[in-house]
Amino acid sequence: MSEIETTIIIPSSCESKNKTAILNAINSVIESEGGAACVVFIANGQNVDIDLLTQIDALTGVETVLLKEPSASNAVKYGVKHYVKTPFFGFLDDDDYYLPGAIAQRQALLKASPEIDVAVGLALRERDGDLKPQLSKSEIELCRDAPFRAMLERGVNWLTSSAGLYRSSRIGNAYFEEPTRFFEWTYLAVKMMIDHVSFSFSGVTDHVIVDSPNSLSKSSDYRRYESVFFEILKILPLTHEQRDCLSIREADYYHSVYDELRKSGQRVLALKAHLKSMRSWSGFKKYALSTRKIVC
Repeated sequence: MSEIETTIIIPSSCESKNKTAILNAINSVIESEGGAACVVFIANGQNVDIDLLTQIDALTGVETVLLKEPSASNAVKYGVKHYVKTPFFGFLDDDDYYLPGAIAQRQALLKASPEIDVAVGLALRERDGDLKPQLSKSEIELCRDAPFRAMLERGVNWLTSSAGLYRSSRIGNAYFEEPTRFFEWTYLAVKMMIDHVSFSFSGVTDHVIVDSPNSLSKSSDYRRYESVFFEILKILPLTHEQRDCLSIREADYYHSVYDELRKSGQRVLALKAHLKSMRSWSGFKKYALSTRKIVC
């Protein structure tokens, strides 16, 4: 058997209702063609199915961990700190899965280019059995040319939990020590870009993101947290250009909130959101004319 070169961390609530998806995710790692990888499966929370966890623990190439606190972010942090001993590591949501050869392709990219720190694969998004590319061709080109602008100004989410393979010698524990409540992968990407971490977008579709209607990213809490996230990002040592990108994203966010409130008849709250959308010069230029919709 080939020497294990990659550790894939899978955080999971490990509930029996998700058994099929969980085993599919694990099998997509341990049966991956050409990429010698092991799985660290970190069950977390109060609803863990112990029988399922025992079944997973019996699988070859899988190590299991049980944490009491229900937090995927803390599971990620724990896994990186205590279980990554291989040259490369990555993550996989427990309802996502790799396509054949995914890990080997990312490994090959990192091995061939020692200056590259993170290999980023492309995803298909699965919704109701239908598969579509997560990113358009123009978005992929923008990610390669201007990854910060793509993510912060345009909202192109190119570093999802399952998208990256990381070089262990370059991406250490510190990047995962203070996760945010939501947008944790965007936060990780921003911190790495500030540190001039080198990314390579493989151009290869190598994994599938299963789009669930009950995912956290579709919750009202997630939506409201975005304004908090902007303030967290502002604390970071961003360049002037990066702050401009963030200002545009923040203005767009508050304008969308304003539009929702205006359409629902909440004029006072809509006005407050509208004023926030114009706090930056870029936001003012973009949205000042919308004021007439409130005052008229």
